[in-house]
Parts: sequence; C-alpha cells; structure tokens
Amino acid sequence: MGMMFDLFFAFLVTGKYKEAKKIIETPGLRAKPERLEWFANKCIANNNGESLEAMVTLTQKLFDCDRDKMYYSLLLLCQKNNDLEKAESVWTKMQEENVVPRSRTLHLLGHIFKANNQKIPFTVPENWYESDDDSAAIGLSSLPQQSYQVNEKINEFCKNGKHAEAYRLFLMAKDLVLNVSCYNNLIKALLSHGSLEEAMEVKKITENHIKGFVLNDAASSLLILTQVRRDYLKEALSSFHTLLKNGKKPSQLATTRLVQAFAQKGDEESIREIEKLIEPIHGTLKLPRMLFINNTALARIKNNNCDAATEYIEEKFISRELTEDANLSFVFRKLIEDKEETALEKLSAMLERLANQFGICKPVTHLFLQYIEKEKVNDAELLLQRNKAISEQRSYIIAFIIQKSRIKGQSKKIRILRDLIPDFKDQDHLLHYLLKSYYLEKDVVSCKAVYEEMKAKNIALTELSLKRLAVLLKEYGQPVPFTEPPESFTFYAEKLRNENESHSSDDD
Repeated sequence: MGMMFDLFFAFLVTGKYKEAKKIIETPGLRAKPERLEWFANKCIANNNGESLEAMVTLTQKLFDCDRDKMYYSLLLLCQKNNDLEKAESVWTKMQEENVVPRSRTLHLLGHIFKANNQKIPFTVPENWYESDDDSAAIGLSSLPQQSYQVNEKINEFCKNGKHAEAYRLFLMAKDLVLNVSCYNNLIKALLSHGSLEEAMEVKKITENHIKGFVLNDAASSLLILTQVRRDYLKEALSSFHTLLKNGKKPSQLATTRLVQAFAQKGDEESIREIEKLIEPIHGTLKLPRMLFINNTALARIKNNNCDAATEYIEEKFISRELTEDANLSFVFRKLIEDKEETALEKLSAMLERLANQFGICKPVTHLFLQYIEKEKVNDAELLLQRNKAISEQRSYIIAFIIQKSRIKGQSKKIRILRDLIPDFKDQDHLLHYLLKSYYLEKDVVSCKAVYEEMKAKNIALTELSLKRLAVLLKEYGQPVPFTEPPESFTFYAEKLRNENESHSSDDD
C-alpha cells in the first residue's frame, strides 16, 4: 500500500493527474493519514499549490480519507500566501462536498478573512484547536490551551524523538508565539531526521513572530549538515556565512563536511573562503590538523590537476611546513574509493621520493596501510617491494593493528598485513591482537591456531588473552588446555593497562 501512495505522489508532483487518479482509485485502497499529511506538509513547504489541490480533489472518494484535514492543508497554504480568493474557493468546495469543518479549520479560515479585513461568514470557535481528533492524531488526550503548554509539549516531543508530532502541533499552534528555545529545538529535531523543508518552514514562521530571530549554534550546524547531504552547497555556504555573521560557532563536523563536499566538487576557491572565514575562531573549533591541506589537494585532483596537487603536498613536506607525522590517509582513501589510478600513481611516486631522498617514510606508510584497509593486496605488495622501510614503521603499523582488532570482522586486514610482512619485528603484539580479533568474531578454530603458534614461538599470552580464549572454548563446548584466569575481563584489562603505563614510564 505504501508503494501505491509513493506512485500517487510522484504522479502528482510531475503533473500526471490521470495516472494519479488511476492509482488512487485502486480497489481496496484506503487512506494512510500519515502519508497524506506528509505530502501535504511538503507541498506547503515548497509552495506547491497545484499538486496539493490535485491531491485534495482526487482523494474525495478515497476510503477513510479525512476531508476536513485535506481542506485544512489547502487553507494552510492560503494563509501562507495570504490568498483570500483561494481560501474563499476552498470554503465553497467544502460546503459543496458537505464537509463538516472542525473548529481548527474554522479558526484558520476566520484568521484569513480577518487578516484581509473581510467579514467572517461564520462563528469562530474560541480555541485555536479542535480538541478530539487532532489531539488523538498526535497522541494526546487533549491539546494544550496556553502557549507555555505548547512550548512544553513540543519540547517533550522533540526530546522523545517524535519530530512529526512536534511539527503537527506547531502547525496547529502556528499563530501562537513560542519560546526561542522551543523553535530551535523543533528545527534541530526536524533537521536531525532530514526534514529540511519543514525545518525551513518553521524558521520562516518564527522569523515572522520574533524580530531578529537567529538559529543557535547546534541548529545552525545541523542546517549546514543537512544542506550538504542534499548537495545544496551554495545554500550551505550561505548558511555558514550567516552563522558566523550572527556571532555563532559552527560545529567541527559541519565545517569538516562542508570543506570535504567542496573538495569533491573540485571547488578550491570555496575551501579557501571557508578557511579565511574561520581564521578568527580557528583555535576554538579544534578542526582536524590536515583538513584544509588534504581537501585542497583533493580539490586539485578532482579538477584534473594532479601535478599541482602533488607539488603542493611535496613542497609542504620539503619546506618542513608539514612534519613527517602529517596524515594524508583521507586523500588516499578517497582516491582509492573513486578509482583515481592516475592520481594515485603520481602521489605514490612523490611519496617514494620523500622516503628515498629525504627519509620521510610515514606518508608512504599511510598509503600502504590504506591499500590494506581497502584490501588492495597487490598494490600494497608492490609499494612495499619498492619501499622496504615501510616494514620498519613499527608505531604506525601497530596502531593500525590495534584499531582493526577493536572492530568485529577486521581480522582479514591483520592477516594481510602479517602475510605481507612475515618478518615483522613485533610478532608478540601482532599475534596478541590477531587473537583478540578472532575472539570478537567467535572464530574458535583460528583462535586455537594462534594460541598454538604463540606457544610454539614461546610468546607469553597475557591473562586477558587467556581469559578470552578460555571463555570462547567453553562457549563452544571445547576443553580449555590451561587454567582459566579467575578474575573478570575488566580486571585483567585494567591490570594490563597499568603494566603498559608502568613500562612506558620506565622507558622515559
């Protein structure tokens, strides 16, 4: 049934009303109030009166369709555009169809007449809502009667993840002036669920109620993130400008995603613009150290200017503007994902020059590890053959192994690394974390094999490793060939942490 409504809405939006009529007249089809209301709200947000009017007309004979709610949606659009003539036409159609209007509908219609200095041809109910059906629609036994109660209820809905109910209540009470925090909370809740049009409608209504209203930091950053996800980069950059102009601070994530989006488009100019904009607050944002360098290089590559990108990075390393520890993994990952083979070849050649001529080996090691991350074994092997020093970058390789051992399903990457560097010096660390990885995957056969290998090589197992292996063996009904450490996992993890810290202090 949901698919039928998707088709119905698609035909309405594209103006194919004959096809839409055939869909909605499908035998056995009945109204889905949430879907109809969703489409109505979307039409209102996009000011699409033609599609909305067509929906109201075509659903006249739809089983279980709430006709008052359909016409109420049309009146909301009339109010938005201050269109008295259309509102009068809607009122006439309601009477012709013998629709009994609820008090909410009469109140809205009366408001439109009053706003245009016209006599109201009926008695307007005292309350801004109608108490029974609408309250039930959003899960309330009765609707709040005062603005402070509306504030509380919208905030409660937002807190409990009920953004649709919060938005419906807001539309019912749109003539009431609410708290600034309530508006911000509602906009954040809507943006968190990708409801950009609805959030912008709330913002527009709020700006009419409260002069000088501006979104707070969190809502502004969410707006930018949502616009980036929709690929509305021009609008996202405008929102970024507005945020800073209003003295607000963007989140680290919003800034990062915006910069990365422009890099993917090859828009180096916008990246420079953002970097300049945040210069006064750069220290407080705590952005990734390599954000602008990585994405500037990526933008140049996306602009088919690989030479400029490699020269840009190489220059920064040679001039020592970038230290050896600078991490280019983001660029490598993107290029591997996008199959940018030419760019990878040129970058690889540059990284090898840095390693061979200047002794800067960490960048080429990062590329090697990214090949393993993406399971590009042949590429990793060829790179290693040309750069033997990679296998000596112990700290980076161990950090990679530790990271993989924490995530279920990553043991294959540790095995690839082990196969490529069979004489890796830290075999005890490698096997320890490989055992942990197999434990997470409940691979009892591989765990036992690593245990036997460690025994054969006289590598001592930590109590934590023995505890993991013992628990796994018992879980699969297999004998435990050693005395199981009696304490909890937490106890042995803490003990191992303290021992490592003690060894680190001794080294210092």
